[in-house]
Amino acid sequence: MIGQKKPDRNLAFFQILKKAQFITMNTKLQLPVFFLLLLIHIFSVHRTLATVPVSTAIQSADTTVTLVMHFEDASNISTIRTEAERIVPGIALIFQALQKDGILHEDYSRLIIVARKHYTEGSRFEHYPSIITFSPKGSLICNNPDVQQFEPILLGPAYIIQTSTGLLNWADLLAMIIKMQELSSDIQSLNITDEAILQSIKETELYVNILNKEFVWEETLGAAETFSIKNRIYRTQLQSQIIDKEQNIIAQMPERFRPIATPAFHILRNSGGTKTYLGWSSAQEASLIHLETGRISQIELPMPAGGQVHDVQFYYSESLASIVVLVREALGQIASMWAYNVQKEEWSRMFQQVPRHVLSDSIFVWQMEEKIKRFVPIRGVTVMRNADIIFEEPLAGQGPGSSPFQLPVSAIVVLALVFVFILILRIWRRIAHQKNSPDSK
Repeated sequence: MIGQKKPDRNLAFFQILKKAQFITMNTKLQLPVFFLLLLIHIFSVHRTLATVPVSTAIQSADTTVTLVMHFEDASNISTIRTEAERIVPGIALIFQALQKDGILHEDYSRLIIVARKHYTEGSRFEHYPSIITFSPKGSLICNNPDVQQFEPILLGPAYIIQTSTGLLNWADLLAMIIKMQELSSDIQSLNITDEAILQSIKETELYVNILNKEFVWEETLGAAETFSIKNRIYRTQLQSQIIDKEQNIIAQMPERFRPIATPAFHILRNSGGTKTYLGWSSAQEASLIHLETGRISQIELPMPAGGQVHDVQFYYSESLASIVVLVREALGQIASMWAYNVQKEEWSRMFQQVPRHVLSDSIFVWQMEEKIKRFVPIRGVTVMRNADIIFEEPLAGQGPGSSPFQLPVSAIVVLALVFVFILILRIWRRIAHQKNSPDSK
């Protein structure tokens, strides 16, 4: 009908959820409704329920450092991955500083870190040692639809650390980087097999001196250039401050805060101007800050039934005028859902009685229909999915201090023989030319 208002599918979605919440509160109907919804979920499943290997590449802005993590989709890896994203720019700074001071050779101008999964905090060396080596040619390969990158990215000569995800922190990576100074054409590989060897590196004078230095870098908030995050690493502690363009501190993240999600921001644009919100979260609480006022709002997150929080995501719903926080378990299922009303400035829990598999699928559809806008992550790094590293083994006699393009001995011998042959041929031709010249007769 002309002039009739088109039904809002977004509001219809919430009405269905409310009905589901009401029905499931009825004890007699709870079991049949659950199995009916489960059947619908099985036929409309859009993600795998199996645990499969996945990988993520994290690369510093100047491509000096490339870190590739391999783990499983159900691994409790969020805190480690987020910490890795935050410290990679600092690792690039210390790597470049050691090369500038001549401690590491500038011929190998890249650092590649490949991390496999570990199972418990005490088994970081249980399955394999950490291997420190180098390569004359390293490449990053990925099948990454996010940035349409399918061809290998040549990184060139590089130092290489092969380790476990349990060692992806500032203190341990710093120790392994310092250990790289022992590599040479004679020592092409070093193994760190246990905690005792790692601790011995941390007791060296060089390690202690670097540990007492301060490394600082900033990350801008994309379109919100008025604000940025200033990161500072000192004695293994990473501190992050939100500052404005005059370097005034708007807010400071807790010093021992271990985020499970990379800080992310969203700009609300309306006729009254713009408002910029920044969100960050640990496994225990989610925080929002209104950057224009500095007001911080927090909500405690209950422990999911599965026992682990795998991710926390921030979205904005225009129809609800709310920031929506999704707490996800393994395989992307939603453990809980929270809304912060930006007008009332208050938190509320959403759809507590709705089965989580139904909510997860519904949110997926909601996101695909662009009914909610995800906050933009603040990263001083490039993140790529489905990635891996390939590199060539160093040749005999090749290493830091020698050219990374050094030829093997056999090739040098062949070239020398060719040179001698050419030289003899030229001498013979000159003698023949002199015999055949008129002056020689």
